[in-house]
Amino acid sequence: MDMKKPFLGVFAALLVLLTLSFGFNNETKVNYGKFGGDGKTAPLIELNANKTFRYLDLTNKNNPIDITGSWKMVEQEVHLLNVSQKKVMKELEVIREGNCLKARKNFAFYTLCHCD
Repeated sequence: MDMKKPFLGVFAALLVLLTLSFGFNNETKVNYGKFGGDGKTAPLIELNANKTFRYLDLTNKNNPIDITGSWKMVEQEVHLLNVSQKKVMKELEVIREGNCLKARKNFAFYTLCHCD
C-alpha cells in the first residue's frame, strides 16, 4: 500500500509538467508568400514578412478586386487591416501548420494554401 502513494505522486507531477509544456505554446505562425490561386480563377493573397499584403480576385470580371494593405496576427487568425471593401475576406484562420488560410465570404468558404 505504501508503494502506491509515491508512484501516484510522481505520476501526478509528470502529468502536470507534460500538460504545462503543451499549454503555453499558443503562438501561431503563418508562412509568408502566396496563398490560393492565380487571382484570375481563384482569389490570391500574398502575405509579406514586413506585414503587408496583396489581395487579388479577378474571378468576377464586373467587379475585380486588387488591393494592398497591412496585416496582423490575432490569435490563430490573419487580420487584413484598413480594408473598406465588403467583398474582401478580412479575417483568415491559419490552418495546417501555417501552410493554409481558411475564410468565409458570404456563402462561399475558401481554403487558400501556400503556393510558393
